[in-house]
Amino acid sequence: MLVSALRLLSCVVVLLTLVTPHRMAYAQEDLMRSYTESEKAAFAFYRLTDTLPDFRTWITPTQAYKDAKPSLRNDVVQQGTLRLQQGFLNFYVERTPLTIKSPATLQLFDATEAEGKTPASERKMVLTLPAMGDPLYFPFNVGDLWLGVIVTGVKPTMSFPLDQAKYDRIKSLLRIRTSADKRLVRAEIVAFVKEADGKAPMEISGVPIFPMVASPVVLALWKEDEEDILLWEDVSPGYVTSRERDLMLLFSKE
Repeated sequence: MLVSALRLLSCVVVLLTLVTPHRMAYAQEDLMRSYTESEKAAFAFYRLTDTLPDFRTWITPTQAYKDAKPSLRNDVVQQGTLRLQQGFLNFYVERTPLTIKSPATLQLFDATEAEGKTPASERKMVLTLPAMGDPLYFPFNVGDLWLGVIVTGVKPTMSFPLDQAKYDRIKSLLRIRTSADKRLVRAEIVAFVKEADGKAPMEISGVPIFPMVASPVVLALWKEDEEDILLWEDVSPGYVTSRERDLMLLFSKE
């Protein structure tokens, strides 16, 4: 009996050693998929400021609470609190990124339009994001808590060089003819929150917005028509996107 127990324990130890930090990060990301980006941003804020959230204040402003019968509202609060507590207990700032989505305007520039030649360095894409404030921040809200995520290196207007293949692909998909053509796209930024300030909020229109600083690992541009089409993507070395991971898992099952 003791030998069998020891063998079982040794198997468990071997299995645990096979769980790499990357797999743990993937499992963490999967676990957090049932939570909104605003909830994850708030989890990060409270983790980094070493404070505890009052989840009731997250739940009572929701439509689900308002639509519930008065006799059932306490159940809504209890169930919602339990769900949020589970998420907060399992949230790790260093493992769970935020996905920030924003409309953006895209333009392409090519030296052939002005000079009749096309040096590779002259092809570029200019991306313009709506400026929410100075510095540029992306707002998140739960209950009466407002957060402003400032992503390092992300500016209202950014320029990126393009090689011929990427330039031609974007131009074709968006039906761009000249640099005067502007196209609306969806920008997605995946970033890990690094810092949060719980004492000095930004006052915007009388609303306190607590700043957080995040480091980006992915900037992707999507075309939104009948289906999502990835136009362009910049991924930090060593980071595996959720889309790539899903493909890896798919192929590993075959």
